[in-house]
Amino acid sequence: MALEAVTGTPGLWRDPQWQPGMPGVYALIIGVSAYPHLEGGPAPAPQAYGLGQLLSSARTAARVFNWLRTDFHYPDLPVVWALLLLSPSAEERAEFDSTGLTHYDLPDYARMRLAIQRWTAAVPKQAPASTHSRSVFFFSGHGVGANRTPLLLPADYLDPQFGDPQLENCFSARELHRWMAATPVAVRLALLAASRHEFSALTET
Repeated sequence: MALEAVTGTPGLWRDPQWQPGMPGVYALIIGVSAYPHLEGGPAPAPQAYGLGQLLSSARTAARVFNWLRTDFHYPDLPVVWALLLLSPSAEERAEFDSTGLTHYDLPDYARMRLAIQRWTAAVPKQAPASTHSRSVFFFSGHGVGANRTPLLLPADYLDPQFGDPQLENCFSARELHRWMAATPVAVRLALLAASRHEFSALTET
């Protein structure tokens, strides 16, 4: 069965026959092109450290999601659960609207954290379902490095309510890798299409 949008839960798509513990592919897909508080955004921070808007990150993530939804085929291993978070540019949003892709959530800090929690909770933990399952994480957007730690930036990074840049308002790729390595699923796939920046405000934190 094809994935269907879950009414009342933005960004969540599931096999209509899905139930907890069901084996299959579990995916979290995130694409951030529009960053309101970076250079070129509608409410830029006083200091954006050279970080600006991106042209195609949301489109790239949407294409990965559509591929998983319609063209991914593997014997006895369907995609049964997926979360889609997109922060598109105006051009990308118009493109999504024209194709009917409107069921997605915004990848700001709070929603990204909730999405990761929902995804990690949904992936089967017990055999045999776990050994017949796969986890997929895809992120396209800005990334930064601080003390050689790769970090992923949510859409609302540098929001004034968070004050000065702080590491807790990013997402650590290393922590994500550690979690994925600890899960009992047979295959774990993480694809990070993130621009990499190193700047002193984070390096000194």
